[in-house]
Amino acid sequence: MRPDARRRAGRANLAGVASIAFVLPFGEPEEAFFADTLLCLLAADARRLGHDAHVLRVYYDGRDQDRDRSIRARLREWLGERDAALIVVERLFDPEPVLAHAQARPGRSVLQVTRGDSVEPAFGIDHVLGAVTASVPGSSARRTPSIASLRHAFGALLEVFERGDDLSSVPGVAHLEQGELIARAPLDDTNDEGPFDPVLDHDVIAPGAPPTIWQKTLLGNIGCPFADDPMNNPHYAGVSLPAALPVARLGCAFCHMGGDYEKRADGEVVSRLVEQAAYFAEKLPAIHAYTLSDQHAHRYLAALVRAAAERGLQGRRWLFPARPDAFVRERARLEEAARAAADVGHVVEVYLSGFEAFSDRELLRYNKGCTKAQLLGAVDTMRSLGRDWPESFEYARARAHSMILWNPWTSLEDVRESVTAIREHELGELFHEVSRNRLRLYRELPIYWAALRDGAVLDAWQDGDEGAARRKGYSSELPWRFLDARTQHAHALTAELGERLGRETELEQLSAALDFAECGGTALPTLGLDELEAALALLLDKTRSSALPARGSQQRAVVLRLGAGTRAVELAPALDGARATGQPLFVVGRDVTSHRLFADTTRRARESAVPLGFLLASDVDPNRTGAELPRGSRVSLRVGPAPSETVRHLVDALRSADAVLELRVRPFAGIKLTDWALFAKSVGLSQLRVELSLADLGLAHLEEGAAGIRRLADECHRLGLALEVAPLRAGLGDFRFVPTATHTVGPP
Repeated sequence: MRPDARRRAGRANLAGVASIAFVLPFGEPEEAFFADTLLCLLAADARRLGHDAHVLRVYYDGRDQDRDRSIRARLREWLGERDAALIVVERLFDPEPVLAHAQARPGRSVLQVTRGDSVEPAFGIDHVLGAVTASVPGSSARRTPSIASLRHAFGALLEVFERGDDLSSVPGVAHLEQGELIARAPLDDTNDEGPFDPVLDHDVIAPGAPPTIWQKTLLGNIGCPFADDPMNNPHYAGVSLPAALPVARLGCAFCHMGGDYEKRADGEVVSRLVEQAAYFAEKLPAIHAYTLSDQHAHRYLAALVRAAAERGLQGRRWLFPARPDAFVRERARLEEAARAAADVGHVVEVYLSGFEAFSDRELLRYNKGCTKAQLLGAVDTMRSLGRDWPESFEYARARAHSMILWNPWTSLEDVRESVTAIREHELGELFHEVSRNRLRLYRELPIYWAALRDGAVLDAWQDGDEGAARRKGYSSELPWRFLDARTQHAHALTAELGERLGRETELEQLSAALDFAECGGTALPTLGLDELEAALALLLDKTRSSALPARGSQQRAVVLRLGAGTRAVELAPALDGARATGQPLFVVGRDVTSHRLFADTTRRARESAVPLGFLLASDVDPNRTGAELPRGSRVSLRVGPAPSETVRHLVDALRSADAVLELRVRPFAGIKLTDWALFAKSVGLSQLRVELSLADLGLAHLEEGAAGIRRLADECHRLGLALEVAPLRAGLGDFRFVPTATHTVGPP
């Protein structure tokens, strides 16, 4: 039965008290920053009206189809056991279980509630609350619905629901007709928020143990103050927006919130947020982190943490979103918030900042209102605040900052520019799974209409593609294609590499995929990958054959990364870990001897009697490095493609400092790895370590790399050199061991 027919058939069957199911789906078996507060408030409202309301968190596996089929079956069973007459969702990326339940029981309805989020109603949804609103005053852009308005409309909807009448008679409630949302009237506006008492007794369906819920969302002002009009942007020239469909006209072209910021009085918002935090503190004492939904919270952040402390809330972590340009502009307020948090023993963290890309071409397409230089300046500001207020300010702990690496117009050059910036400025600390983040298209966004103008919108996803919504857990999106076939190949290659090798080396995988696609590569050379992993596996085996070189002399270590964002406060835990385990401290980074914390690290390690190991690059100054490095250090020297006199001078300098030394060699296309074995022998070293980056070797040369590793093993065996290798999945990031050899071998 079609949704509209089911709606008509059910009107007479819905009278009286009903079972209402509030379903919160997650695309992966982990807790994400999808807020549950609104739906749980609506569940409380339903209970007050006498309905039997249940809340369910359902976690999909996201990778294993068999496990996800089991999850769907359990969801259908859960809905059936409760005989749910009304199913309420905010997101629905997998409508099949909900639709199956509704079709099997005439008179059931499915309602999607949106706070203005981008919505593409999935087949099976009967009504949508909050998608059709009045326009922003003086603009054709749609308003962002307030929480109070949504709760008011939902209460009215339940009254209609009890009578068995048509739900779409309620202002702000739309129904689907042939895929289009039709509403009789926009959402009414109200400021009466009602009590804050969200339902906290949730059922859970998950592939394994339920994820730990460590934060709750607090509801501040809705909307976003950024109000640039994409239609004034040259990328949107010739775009026609529909007259009948309310479009999120202002702000970022991919976002629903721009240009309509609520901006209640700061004192009122602070009071309301403290009330919400206190409610969760009383009901869920294990929760110590709160996520603010307000896009401009830095205005009142200092006052909020002080008021919370006065209320008796202790040791709280306050996560807030902020635009990068606003973050720089409002530094004084953020310093005040960090100072206030330090005074009361709290932490403030900018957990979500929309960077989107580090390419000015892409930022223009997104109507971001920022440049690449401004984004990098924002990161510098975050890091500076983190150094100044290490106990009370965080910016990289959640790693939830936003990137949209792929969109219909993205070129290889665009992706390369962003990837290069992330690597050069060490921005990986900010993001989680960069390569999987891609644009989602919805009809109420200006960028959808630009994609439609350029022929990028499809009726169905191309083979092998399903978009980003399902895996990430967002609402169903509209299918689109890459306008550059090379970009499509690079995206597919990156996805395949990620599935096979994991995400630890995703930037290396991205670089390799871009190079391969640029040279015409389309399909992943799986045979070459198999050979490469097989060559490494022989050397990774704990029991090597006598025909292979000896294992290296090494010791497991505690790793300390000295990067652009490393703070002094991070030294103590690393040193404590090394001292407690009796292991060396392995200090790694781009140029550790030039890092601002190098001297402090070596001094404190010496005072703690902790042995030190260092990762060094071969392009450092031999004289300075030899003089500054503590005597007897354990050094893993990362070298370039081929031996040189520069490397020889550096080896001499390190040996003069009594360093225990190994060479880290990397396979490059066209380079003989065996030259490094001969070099090591010539300078009296006894140990080499191979670490392999796909970006160095290139996807077109995987078999060559496998052969090179086998030849290197033969040469090391012949010369009596020890050889260690890093797993391919680790790329250039395997820092588990430091060398411990106390002897060298003589020249050949």
